[in-house]
Amino acid sequence: MFIIQRLSYYVVGLFLVFSSFTYAQSDWIKKYDEDGLVIYLKGKKTNEYRAEMIVDGPVKACVGLMKDIKEHPKFMGGVKNASVLKEYNQMESLIYCEIDMPFPMSNNEIVSKAKFEVLDKGVVRIILKAEPYLYPKTKLTRLNLADGFWLFEPLAGNKTKVTYQLKFEDSNAPNWIANYFILDGPKKTMFGFAKRVKQAKYNDVIISWL
Repeated sequence: MFIIQRLSYYVVGLFLVFSSFTYAQSDWIKKYDEDGLVIYLKGKKTNEYRAEMIVDGPVKACVGLMKDIKEHPKFMGGVKNASVLKEYNQMESLIYCEIDMPFPMSNNEIVSKAKFEVLDKGVVRIILKAEPYLYPKTKLTRLNLADGFWLFEPLAGNKTKVTYQLKFEDSNAPNWIANYFILDGPKKTMFGFAKRVKQAKYNDVIISWL
């Protein structure tokens, strides 16, 4: 009886240690925290990031900028060009993006659905889901995984907390290229977003469903 009891304690203890290790492995790791921007990384090959920042502008301005697809290459890190392939309704579209890769790698492309959702208390979320088979392939390498979301949370003083999270497929690219996409890319995106969202055309935009 004593042996069985000790064995039970051992099994429970082992389970708790393993659970703690698994949980720790899945935790986000803070990699950048400067000028109001925080970036976390996650995954065995750091193939997922989350960036958080407070911007000067209301939620509707953030939505207006995200719906202005032609402006995305001007602030989205790594995006060479972007266009709307199909608009299902006012809150869901099929988007095409060409990703500019440094030499000697060839450019990539992403076809994805962007779906806007209005949550409680004026929060807006944009779900991003790669849909590699919904549009004919070109000569570029198409990514099969590029899923995530944008989250806009209203704050006092006409400000918005912006969260941008993205998970993409593992790559055999050199470390310096991977570092660009997991750190430099989100930096350019978030700082560029914060600058452009203050433009009058986005603050004056009318979003019928918001």
